[in-house]
Amino acid sequence: MQTKVIAIHTKPSQHIQYEQVISVELNLSLDNIAGFRVVEVDSDETVINDEVPFQIDFDNTEDNHTLRILLLGKTQANTQRHYHLYLDEEAVATHAVTPWVYLAETYHQGQASYQVTTSKTTYIIHQESGGIASLIDNDGIDWIRYRPHGGSDGIYRGIPNIKHPDDYLHPGAENATTRILSQGPICCRIEVETHDKVVKAIWEIYPSHIELQIINAPDPYWLLYEGTPGGHLDEENGFIVRSDGTQTPIGETWDAVLDPGWLYFGDPECERVLFMAQVDTEPKLSSYFPMEGNMTVFGFGRKDLEHYLQATPARYLFGLLHDSGFKAIALQIESLRNPVTVEVDEQVTSHE
Repeated sequence: MQTKVIAIHTKPSQHIQYEQVISVELNLSLDNIAGFRVVEVDSDETVINDEVPFQIDFDNTEDNHTLRILLLGKTQANTQRHYHLYLDEEAVATHAVTPWVYLAETYHQGQASYQVTTSKTTYIIHQESGGIASLIDNDGIDWIRYRPHGGSDGIYRGIPNIKHPDDYLHPGAENATTRILSQGPICCRIEVETHDKVVKAIWEIYPSHIELQIINAPDPYWLLYEGTPGGHLDEENGFIVRSDGTQTPIGETWDAVLDPGWLYFGDPECERVLFMAQVDTEPKLSSYFPMEGNMTVFGFGRKDLEHYLQATPARYLFGLLHDSGFKAIALQIESLRNPVTVEVDEQVTSHE
């Protein structure tokens, strides 16, 4: 059996890297390929894991595809990892890749929706707006709790709600078209475009977090978290921690320039925190206030009703992390903000 082999190496990073997905562009024909396998090898090319989670996104162009590989466990700083992609011309009996990301369609709070479930979180994205209406942890607690009624107790809530009063990417709105770009066991990609073509964005849902790529946006815009940390707003005991280590109760109003651009929300009754991060910091004024005892109002690039963000394209990260203290959480967020990059060796052909 003839097998084509592509060797993939991560580039050493200054950051400890936690479980995340790397992407590799494949510029080759997959004609006559019947099976795919990915294994991890050591520096001597000895196989150390023959059950690596992966997927291949088959792009519209004939010879351009994206390979995604889930790096399991922790990768120490300044360490390389090595993988082989085998493309077999005959079908091979290999393990099935266990799904880490599941996509289904559902009806949620008045709107057709995508429900994407990972090992940590269930995200519900409304199809006619592209906004996240629910972010549910493994205990069934919803950290957003959008409802199609009221105000701060329901209809105002969501992520990312990027423009007022236009309701772009705001759950409950009916001003956008969404479509699934790709789906597989470790990544699901959903495109959103508003009917007026002002906003275009892509959600990428991974096992550990969700990424929003904003391709087009109004100038200026903001990016919000309007929701319920730990399922409710505990103004006295709930807390917010900014990237410089400043911690304030959820009941306290503030504004600041976050550099680096990230923070997280927590509740003492929960073992998790919800983080929000800019991949590339846009050092504009951000602000927070609690609204009517019902929900958070945090905005990157917001002060009162003023919008300040201008960068496009731009990338933002959201997700739940174990509440393991500021230092450990900061390491994980910086790992995601500084993702692993790869290099690919020339194709090798072998026979088995």
